[in-house]
Amino acid sequence: MSNVTVFQQDLPDFLKNTEVDELTKALAGGAQNRRISIRGGRFRLVINGEEVSKTDRPELDIIIAAGRKENSRVFYAKAYNPKEITPPDCWSDDGITPNAKAENRQASTCADCPQNIAGSGSNGTRACRYQKRLAVVLANDSANGLFQLTLPSQSIFAKGDMDSMGFDQYAKYIAGNGKNINMVITRMSFDEDSDVPVLKFRAVGYVNREQYEAAIEGGKSAEAQRMLSSTIAQIDNVKTLPKAELKPEPKMEEPVKRPSKKLEPTEVADKKRDLSAVLDAWGDDN
Repeated sequence: MSNVTVFQQDLPDFLKNTEVDELTKALAGGAQNRRISIRGGRFRLVINGEEVSKTDRPELDIIIAAGRKENSRVFYAKAYNPKEITPPDCWSDDGITPNAKAENRQASTCADCPQNIAGSGSNGTRACRYQKRLAVVLANDSANGLFQLTLPSQSIFAKGDMDSMGFDQYAKYIAGNGKNINMVITRMSFDEDSDVPVLKFRAVGYVNREQYEAAIEGGKSAEAQRMLSSTIAQIDNVKTLPKAELKPEPKMEEPVKRPSKKLEPTEVADKKRDLSAVLDAWGDDN
């Protein structure tokens, strides 16, 4: 029987409420830090900083277990490179004050921050970007634990129709129908008209009991709170990059003075004759 076959079987009832214990975590190398990446317009599962799978499908079904009420903020002094996860220079979990661990805080409050002014970023944008942090479970594998999902600003504030909404619009729509967001399966899909990865959301059905219990228990867990209070770099366990060592400037060689060549008496006489010929020629021209 293969590993895959074992985990495709139904879990016995007496094991269904067990969680991964400390022994298993220790033998596996610590906690499994999971997140969903949308880099390159693909859904990618990242565990402990390593991409373990990606899907060619343009959509992914999840159940939202927890989320921050406030939007977070993040600022990178250097140009953002989606292929390279680095700690931000400054960030705020609540969008009000910078995190105390930020090494390059830009202001005492986000409201007074020069990076929060329109035009501080490219093309008239703000250099400090909004984000929304969520903790979710996969609809087709709800027993596999929580994943952090960090939504960029365009995915938060985008507007759409009934079947394709930005997240804020979607959450208000769910609440307007008198339902909790963890009661429905949420389908995420990429906006095909956008040059950068932008997610749209819609409800595609109600959860089953197993999915609901996974979302409820996961949303109450310390793991969910850690995901809501961590940047992507912290989830991937990326530390502050070491400062590049300055290479010593190359040593300049002292200029070597070449010895002047002493002319022989005959060479001196020849040069004098040559100079006299040149002067005579100028005199003839005049």
